[in-house]
Amino acid sequence: MENMNRTDRQWMNVRLRDGFLTDEFEAGTEEFVDFAQRHPELMDGTKIRCPCNDRKCQNRSFQELDIVRFHLAKNGFVRDYYVWYKHGETVVQQTSNQNVQRSVESDVAIEYAQPNNACQAMLMDVIGPSFNPNVTEDIPNLATQELYEMLKASEQEVWPGCNTPSREIVQYMIL
Repeated sequence: MENMNRTDRQWMNVRLRDGFLTDEFEAGTEEFVDFAQRHPELMDGTKIRCPCNDRKCQNRSFQELDIVRFHLAKNGFVRDYYVWYKHGETVVQQTSNQNVQRSVESDVAIEYAQPNNACQAMLMDVIGPSFNPNVTEDIPNLATQELYEMLKASEQEVWPGCNTPSREIVQYMIL
């Protein structure tokens, strides 16, 4: 696993000087894109997560590399994204006298590589590899929260001892 020096990432905050992109920002953006490409397990084909500050992106959408470069030049990086964990950078945590390294996104990718039910498989088909119900970036709105609650309820038993989850019973009822 890679663990890059993050102390020199001040270039992420100095995008423009006199209305023009700084050389440091352009070089840093290329460094970022190269780094992201070295972690294909976190890519969607040839696309990477776009860490630009546009509300539609912010590490939630996958874009082609040229689009990511353009978005970063236009919008800058999302605030405080100095550890590129959505792109494979290792997070180092201090615990007592030892360093524990873990790659946040690769743990998620391994855990959700094989969906364990039809609902998750359907969501994985629609959303792609970015789907992880255990990672929330924002507090969901009421409609989204209701969807999460319905998905969670679909895993519950219909009655004690029933081995068929309620989602399958509903699927049969609909057909």
